[in-house]
Amino acid sequence: MRPKITILIVIISILSLSCAEVFAGERAQQGAITGTIFGAAIGAIVGSQSGHAGEGAAIGAGVGFLGGALLGQSQDELEERRYRERRYYRERRYEYKEPYYEEEEIYYEEVD
Repeated sequence: MRPKITILIVIISILSLSCAEVFAGERAQQGAITGTIFGAAIGAIVGSQSGHAGEGAAIGAGVGFLGGALLGQSQDELEERRYRERRYYRERRYEYKEPYYEEEEIYYEEVD
């Protein structure tokens, strides 16, 4: 039983390291950590009902990691897109030239 859990933990660790560059954003990392914690807790609770709390926690941690990281990554991408749009419009706002006004000469007619 122990070798199966060890192998599962090694596989999850390798997958986590391979996903480290993909999930490089701040929210993706926070989502991965939060998802792992909650996934392990829920997996342990569900697994304890069938007598396999450790396996349930490991599976829940893996699923929670992927789910949290993917959700966080989508939030990072949305924030990046919003930032680029704001930056584009902010830069565009300052590209106009100042209007050119000529001083008008006003002529008055003399009234007799």
